[in-house]
Amino acid sequence: MPKKYFRLNISASEYQTYYRGTAQVVVARTTDGLQIQFPASRLRDFVSHSGIHGHFEITYNADRKLVGIRKLDQTTTR
Repeated sequence: MPKKYFRLNISASEYQTYYRGTAQVVVARTTDGLQIQFPASRLRDFVSHSGIHGHFEITYNADRKLVGIRKLDQTTTR
């Protein structure tokens, strides 16, 4: 399955717009320069008191349907 890598730096107050449903889609740029978008609800597992910060991997199928998102540890580089 294809994978892309991206970074997020969303403050806790900014994430509130996603949590309340005001914004439903997150748009990010991958490390290779592509713009991607996915449902904000897929980030709920990664929210901390300071927001969402880190390096992530998104996996999708051949039809470009989202399969999963996982947070990479700080030692993983892409």
